[in-house]
Amino acid sequence: MEGDLWKKSEHWRKWNQRAFRLEGHNLVWFAKKSEKPKGQIVINSNVIIATQESKVPERWPFSVTFNNGKYVLYLAAASKSVRSDWIKVWCR
Repeated sequence: MEGDLWKKSEHWRKWNQRAFRLEGHNLVWFAKKSEKPKGQIVINSNVIIATQESKVPERWPFSVTFNNGKYVLYLAAASKSVRSDWIKVWCR
């Protein structure tokens, strides 16, 4: 699966739009105009997903917790259906 999501940066806490791609058990994200990955994480069976209420009408936020709570990705989709599609992928 692949598509655009907003990702909250770890240091500046700013929302940036990124291109995400699931490659097997690896979630990889890219800046829009770059082919070099900005980051990646291995997805295992210990994934916790939580949805949040949106403060911005065009975003549907959710968080994905990996590695027994050691790493959290804060993401947002452009629609509720896109958010649901990503959640379904991780809940298989």
